[in-house]
Amino acid sequence: MNSVPIIRQRKWLSLVPQIMVMASLIAIYYAMGIKEYILFGALTYLATSFVLRGTLAIQHRRGMKLVRQGNFNDAIPHFKNSYDFFSQHKWIDNYRYLALLSSSLMSYSEMALCNTAFCYGQIGDRQQAVYYYEQALQEYPDSGLAKAGLAMLKAV
Repeated sequence: MNSVPIIRQRKWLSLVPQIMVMASLIAIYYAMGIKEYILFGALTYLATSFVLRGTLAIQHRRGMKLVRQGNFNDAIPHFKNSYDFFSQHKWIDNYRYLALLSSSLMSYSEMALCNTAFCYGQIGDRQQAVYYYEQALQEYPDSGLAKAGLAMLKAV
């Protein structure tokens, strides 16, 4: 297994609407008279979150799998496809807490740009890495990950 660090930042406030979704599912099963309504509500929520992220964020997930394997060159097109998808469907990214049941602090577009830059850095293409970190900062000026990556590249 590769020792590439994976950063996961959570927006804890985003759990509120997600808990409301789960509570609604539990209430539906309760109203249907199902004895194990809490279990069925929780399992439905879990299955729904896996299906949503497994379909709408499939390119991101494929890219992350390749990064974990150390296949940075192969991961780049997946992150670029992820960026394209979430740029074309901004509402999904903006409302990812409900649309994907994701509590990620970073948008998928920002992650795609930073992951693309990281992969280019790992394969030794400094120029492309800088380009994608700078693009991330143009779109997300407060991106700590892009700032740190760019600073690291400029320090070398």
